[in-house]
Amino acid sequence: MIQIVLCGHGHYGTSTLESIHMLAGNVDSYSAVDFTKEMDMNQLQAEIEKLLHAFKDETILFVCDIANGTPFKICCMETTMHTNVYVLAGVNLAAILETVFIDKDDVHALISTMENVTKESILSYPKK
Repeated sequence: MIQIVLCGHGHYGTSTLESIHMLAGNVDSYSAVDFTKEMDMNQLQAEIEKLLHAFKDETILFVCDIANGTPFKICCMETTMHTNVYVLAGVNLAAILETVFIDKDDVHALISTMENVTKESILSYPKK
């Protein structure tokens, strides 16, 4: 099974996880790491490394709030040291929620699903 770790600025991770629980109930294989204003990069990296150690034998997909932010960069650095770590950024809640209901054995299919759902769920109103 793939561990999905929600990671971002402020309380993005824990807030997104709380929203998932609200919409889908308690779910396994999801966790969160927040980068709060009280933290520095080293503290965030230490939190991520703790989590990597806890899931050392599993595939891990970090879902970050925005590309090129500090959480994204630190997670990406981990991909150079671990073959079981992947990073995705910029997906929306609909895409993360979609992963609750699909098989989590193929990380590439999971990433593709999140990318597609994010693109397809954008809507403006009223339409012009």
